[in-house]
Amino acid sequence: MEDKLTQVASSLDQAKQGLYASQQRLEEQVGILRDSLNSLNCDLLEMKSNESQPGCCPRDWEHFGESCYWFSRDQKTWDESNLYCKAQDSHLVIINTRAEQLYVQRRTVPLYTWIGLTDTSGQWRWVDGTIYTMNSRDWSPGQPDDYTEHGLGGGEDCVMYHYDGRWNDDHCSRLYHWACERPL
Repeated sequence: MEDKLTQVASSLDQAKQGLYASQQRLEEQVGILRDSLNSLNCDLLEMKSNESQPGCCPRDWEHFGESCYWFSRDQKTWDESNLYCKAQDSHLVIINTRAEQLYVQRRTVPLYTWIGLTDTSGQWRWVDGTIYTMNSRDWSPGQPDDYTEHGLGGGEDCVMYHYDGRWNDDHCSRLYHWACERPL
């Protein structure tokens, strides 16, 4: 009787493993179909509007205003973050409005997060080349300060959201989260 119970238990375990593997394959296929359906729906929306309105944001991106945003879970240097965004047909976040500033702030605080502003050329510019007009309300008190005593060489030429939701210039080699932006 004990041998039969062991055989039944073993058969049951094998059946469970087979069902689990089948369920995983099915969930993967459903995910692929969902992504395809979402893409087709976005294309349909764009075609219905005679391409006057854009479609949807890619999977795992968020829509706000006229852009799609992606927020990292990893940390990279400013340059690595910038390259990552470019590889996604996007750029590090460029803040154009107060509403956008608050949106990105809400999504990043309290994490230190790179944005697309730098003064490596000697003047504050966004990654698209647009000149930034200084607004002290964007920055943490006493920033930007181009601090040089950090032992990393040079000053602080890249901008990140500080834990308080305001900006800070920091050494571009530091590892922080980052946010990408692309047009809708």
